[in-house]
Amino acid sequence: KRIEKLLFNYRARNFPGTLDYAEQQRWLEHRRQVFTPEFLQGYADELQMLAQQYADNKEKVALLKALWQYAEEIV
Repeated sequence: KRIEKLLFNYRARNFPGTLDYAEQQRWLEHRRQVFTPEFLQGYADELQMLAQQYADNKEKVALLKALWQYAEEIV
């Protein structure tokens, strides 16, 4: 059962075009449950704190920006 859930999540994240309508709805509901406004605010706060902490490290700042962009895409 767990492997089925992991495989579904993998497909949904990496190959969303392979999902049928019911699977798309299942994935949308999963994202709504996980990415609550409270979670997203905490995530944004954490990324901002890290960006300030590593402001002098361009590689880390670029990675943090990429993480934020990814979060925006999946929400």
